[in-house]
Amino acid sequence: MTKSLFSPTLSPHVLDGILMKTRRCMLVNAIGNREDAQQQFSIKTRISTAAMSIILMVLMSSAWADIINGASFVGVWAIRVLDCAHLPAATRVFEMSMDRQNPPASTARKEILTFVIPATEEGEKERNALVPLPKTYNEAVTSAIRVLGDYVGDASAENIRLRCRVQNKEKKWIWADIDPENWQLLVSAGDDVGVFEKLKIPRGMDLFLHGQVYLVFGERQPRQLVWSEVVPNNSRQGPHKEMLVRRPSSFTDAMQLLRAAISLRSFGDYVRDIDHRHFKDWTDEDWARATPKIKFYTFINPNLSTAVFRQLPELAYTNDDVWRFAVSMPGEVLGVVVPKQEEL
Repeated sequence: MTKSLFSPTLSPHVLDGILMKTRRCMLVNAIGNREDAQQQFSIKTRISTAAMSIILMVLMSSAWADIINGASFVGVWAIRVLDCAHLPAATRVFEMSMDRQNPPASTARKEILTFVIPATEEGEKERNALVPLPKTYNEAVTSAIRVLGDYVGDASAENIRLRCRVQNKEKKWIWADIDPENWQLLVSAGDDVGVFEKLKIPRGMDLFLHGQVYLVFGERQPRQLVWSEVVPNNSRQGPHKEMLVRRPSSFTDAMQLLRAAISLRSFGDYVRDIDHRHFKDWTDEDWARATPKIKFYTFINPNLSTAVFRQLPELAYTNDDVWRFAVSMPGEVLGVVVPKQEEL
């Protein structure tokens, strides 16, 4: 026989009364909780409405117009918080963190420009680089040299020209010159800007012509530069191969050839017209101080004349590609001027 869960001393009427009172208490508690919840929601709603009114008054004020442009994300984030005030705490934290990770598209816009070195010859590769959008043409040239200068023979501002990639009337893509004075009007973020050399200089040793050049020495005299005599190797005096040197492929190479030529015993026979005694017995320290002041020259005459000459560009002393482009060709004359002792 199963034992009753209720005490046998309680009558059915008493049990009904206990159940009735229990249901009434549960109903009262439920109504109270609902009223508390409605009251809390009403308070939150009033707070949210007041805060929203304050934010809208600030945003609509003309005095804060500049702030609106830079604080759109802050405003959206604040509105998002108010909008989520009635949600559970975990949900509000999650949505606010997502807003931080994914800001509005308007704030994520990037002002980027693409620099391009087109492949103009067979075997070349196009080079590309991204930079923040420069404000001026000169600033753009500086940026182009900084990021792509290693792929340019003469990476000097004077040798760089920028062009913008645009479509012509035939819908073909072309490179158009840019007016430096109207850079901001003509170039926008996302454009492709080509980097071109005004004077294209070959890179590397592949196209370098090897051979020999005649080496002559110059001395600065009042109002003129006097050169030593060029002695061809087929002179009646006999072969003088000492004056013929290998065509140097760089300034460093030229300095080695220069010191080797000066160390020859017969060197004095070829520089009779100039004073060479001051550097004949120089030490390594003397050469180290003189090297930055030594200048090389090329001569514009096919008959080995030294009447017309020009100095190698300054960039040739630090850029081997420029040196190989500018140095005298095989069979021509290469001049050098060594400073005097008191000029060191």
